[in-house]
Amino acid sequence: MLNPEVSAVKKAVAGQATVIKAVCAYMDSILRIPVDPEPVEMDGFRGEIDPLSDFPSLKDSLSLAQSHVLDFEAKVVNPLHVWAIRTVPDFSETFQARSSEILSILNDLGSGTPTPAAREAVMSSLTALSTAMAEGHAQVVGVQQALANFLTAFSEDHLTLTVGENSLQSMIDVVRSALPGWALRYGSLGLGAACIGFITDTGYETLEAMQETANLIGTAADNADQMDDAFSALETVVETPSEKYSGALREVDEAKDEDFGSVLQRLEISTAQVSWKQLAGYLSRAGL
Repeated sequence: MLNPEVSAVKKAVAGQATVIKAVCAYMDSILRIPVDPEPVEMDGFRGEIDPLSDFPSLKDSLSLAQSHVLDFEAKVVNPLHVWAIRTVPDFSETFQARSSEILSILNDLGSGTPTPAAREAVMSSLTALSTAMAEGHAQVVGVQQALANFLTAFSEDHLTLTVGENSLQSMIDVVRSALPGWALRYGSLGLGAACIGFITDTGYETLEAMQETANLIGTAADNADQMDDAFSALETVVETPSEKYSGALREVDEAKDEDFGSVLQRLEISTAQVSWKQLAGYLSRAGL
């Protein structure tokens, strides 16, 4: 009763890891596009370069999309990673310790009835586990809410960056045509070849990042459509054991002295100890 649904969690996590990977690839590419002037100090030149300075509307769209992916990283990717590599393993360790205390009491109890101190100790351990489980579930729910906000924002970004005159694909050719003239502005300052080369390279690296983003945003959108379903599945399999722990706490609390031992045995604590260890080990390698 206290064991996690390991196979269901694995399935949900595997689906979530796949879609997150696709969105993160888009995130990495769009963050490579410079939307703010870049300070440069080279060959006697001290100033700023801005390959997209002539395209303020495009810069605004890109800046907004970048803010959304940074929120996605901070409020979805990172907390989910913490849940996988810290929250669940920490709970597993707590479970091993607390459940061992319960098993020791159950062993001492035998076929007898519990003392008030034994009941109190069991309830203390189960309360601590139920509280920790609820906190872990709340953590996942918080991530799910942040994900919903991102998906709404990303849907708007996807429309802006793929449709119309300011779409990435249409702007790539415009920016490419403008780059030589943009670089010549710096050439007229009498800068050295290294500095001019760096400025020109920055312009073409911007184009490469724009093209990569244009290539990846469609895949990210396809996976974003699946992300909400994948995360709902994960939230469900996390919610289920949280409800089980609350139920177990009530059942043990309400158990008569003569039924106390049999109620504890139905919790299948030894099986749960193994399952939590397995789940913690899996999540540490899952790549979330």
